[in-house]
Amino acid sequence: MKKILMFLSICCIGFSLLWITTRKSEKSANVTLYKELQSMKIAEEGEKSTTVEEPVVVDQRPLSERNTDYKGWLSIEGTNITFPVLQGQDNEYYLNRDFYKNKSVYGSIYMDYRNKPDDKVKIIYGHNTTDGQMFALLLNFKESEYATNHQSISFGDNSYVLVSVNEINIEQDLAYWNLMLYSDERIKNVLQTYVDNSLFKSDAIINDDNYIILSTCILGNEQNRFVLIAHQV
Repeated sequence: MKKILMFLSICCIGFSLLWITTRKSEKSANVTLYKELQSMKIAEEGEKSTTVEEPVVVDQRPLSERNTDYKGWLSIEGTNITFPVLQGQDNEYYLNRDFYKNKSVYGSIYMDYRNKPDDKVKIIYGHNTTDGQMFALLLNFKESEYATNHQSISFGDNSYVLVSVNEINIEQDLAYWNLMLYSDERIKNVLQTYVDNSLFKSDAIINDDNYIILSTCILGNEQNRFVLIAHQV
């Protein structure tokens, strides 16, 4: 009996070490992937980066040719939130796949599959990870001072300004994830309700501008989501 228990203990320890090693490897691979993608974006646009090392990019294809689901680059000025945004045929595909469609616990940053180019509201999702990658960084916006100092957002060719920060219960909410299906008037009413109840206080009045919503989950609370709302300028 003691031998069996010892064997089981050794197996558990071995499995735990393997799991930790695997997660560290996945974390490192994900960090490397997004550094490479950012370098590709910089090379594609002819920019000069002050924050990212610029290795020689042998493959000069645009990101849109590397993955035809690529819809544009998302960045929040002054933060490490800088990611390519993808759009699949549903909202599950990129939950657990990276930019190259390989399986990944980190998934990708992706736009709601129902969004169309001319929609007034575009919704972008990403995982809140325990190691601070992907959209886990959005949680910094809970601090009002941080939100005040990081209001400039860009997506594709468009610029946006932060107007609202909200923690939302999805069972009681106005269903922000369906906004692209609403009438213009209902969109304005729903967004204004968010602004009026924002953790980040602004005097924004919702109008006929275009908006983006960045959404992530809240660890330990499956019913809640953390969202940023910004209007196009």
